[in-house]
Amino acid sequence: MDYGIVSFIGKFHPLLVHLPIGMLIIAILFGFMSLKENYSYLKGANHIVLFLAAVSATLSAFTGWILSQSGGYANELIDWHQWMGIGLVLISWVAFFVHSRSEKVFKSALIVSGLLLVITGHLGGSITHGDGFLTPPPLSEWFVKEGAAVPPIVLTKETLGYEAIANIVDRKCKSCHGPGSQKGKLRLDSPEEMLKGGKHGEVIVASLPEESHLIENILLPIDNDDHMPPKEKSQLSKAEVAILVQWVATGASFDKTVEELAWSDSLIMAYNAATSNKPATYAYIPQDKVQHVEAALVTRLDTLGVSIVPVSDGSNYLNVKFLHVPEHYMTEAFQLLTSINKQCVWLDLTGKALEPEHLEYLGKMQNLTKLSLKDCGLNDSLMSKLQPLSRLEYVNLVNNPVTADGIKTLQGNAGLQQLFLFQTEVQPTDTAALRGIFENASIDLGGYEMPLIEADTSKIIY
Repeated sequence: MDYGIVSFIGKFHPLLVHLPIGMLIIAILFGFMSLKENYSYLKGANHIVLFLAAVSATLSAFTGWILSQSGGYANELIDWHQWMGIGLVLISWVAFFVHSRSEKVFKSALIVSGLLLVITGHLGGSITHGDGFLTPPPLSEWFVKEGAAVPPIVLTKETLGYEAIANIVDRKCKSCHGPGSQKGKLRLDSPEEMLKGGKHGEVIVASLPEESHLIENILLPIDNDDHMPPKEKSQLSKAEVAILVQWVATGASFDKTVEELAWSDSLIMAYNAATSNKPATYAYIPQDKVQHVEAALVTRLDTLGVSIVPVSDGSNYLNVKFLHVPEHYMTEAFQLLTSINKQCVWLDLTGKALEPEHLEYLGKMQNLTKLSLKDCGLNDSLMSKLQPLSRLEYVNLVNNPVTADGIKTLQGNAGLQQLFLFQTEVQPTDTAALRGIFENASIDLGGYEMPLIEADTSKIIY
């Protein structure tokens, strides 16, 4: 026997299965209507419909049995679906043969076939799309299995990296690749099953996410047939994708903690924020009240290229950005800025070449809570000018030639929560010492980039 041809025949089951469903629904409808004298003319037509329903149900059951032999499905669900399907075939033939012989038996056969049709269809949907796919939300809440509703975990340095992976699988992948269904003969619900792979072989290549089919399929465009999860399912967030990629990139370990895997603070924060019911937010706004700034001063700063807006509606605290300040106006802009040092709490100087004189003025802005100095040419000597600042909660020093010694000048900021140090002279070996100083801060050295796979069109960078 050519098993390739037999297997090919089995693949017609998803197509054929819709024929008996439609035919039986029509047969049941015609059957009960034809019992009324006004619609008795439907009996002749229904005899043909019942025959077609029974034949199509038989073919559907046969191809379904062949398909089940290919594996990749939960035995319990398959067994129930199979026997309900066989029962439906038998009762369909009973309805056909007693159609014009016994009205009582015929009515009973129609009722039973309707019930079996619903049960068999529900089981088939659960096999294809996962357990509970056809259960309406109110019923799924009543009949949900213990442990079925898996909440996201909170990722910490002490968490095993695989715990995050298992949690993502439970929430986003298990319905297709768990005990109830194994699409592509792939299960992901345990380390052993994950390493075993699917019908095309292994799906994880440790330390090589770009060669891991699991990651490749996750990164495919959502309209691609191989994209995981399927587009009709709940999709992975960017942070969840990043966690999966990073786990594979750092060796796909099942027993190492997040700290041992050296996952960045920003990755952990992004994951926790994305999976939390209430995303993490940082206000960076003082609670004290301040007077509003005179309009004339705001207008003058605006003419110099300084953008000034309230940090929120109705607030007198200001978000200040040196967007278009020419080099020859920098000193004047800083001088005017010190006049609103009580109101200015957010300051963005991205891309501005800062001189020692500018840093002297900046050191007087002691109400600052959020400061962006990205690409400002700061070194350790210039960093010392920031020592008077003590209320900083967010500092961005990306792309500055500053070392860990320069960063330590910020140690007076006990409330520091986020510190971005990508493309600085701070080394990974310095992070332990910096974490000892800034105990409550997320320290991000950056440098994490998701691999760009040929079929992918986007990158996520943390």
